[in-house]
Amino acid sequence: NWEVLAQLQSYFKEKLFRTCIRLNTRLVEAAANGKSVLDFDPKARGAEDYRSLCDEVIARTRPAQDAVVEFAPRWPAKA
Repeated sequence: NWEVLAQLQSYFKEKLFRTCIRLNTRLVEAAANGKSVLDFDPKARGAEDYRSLCDEVIARTRPAQDAVVEFAPRWPAKA
């Protein structure tokens, strides 16, 4: 509902993704058939929404081309 979305936007601000996944029957049917909506009906609104979300995640997480990126290990090295 729009009130919940407004509260989320107010709290998370720029951390919240702009893409919203709209609920539709093709999403439910895909899940009921044990398939991804992208495989079940790639032209469904839900599939389009998930592709948009993926594009947004990639755009936000891709490092700038001129940025120096240092990777730290996630876990301590095993002895």
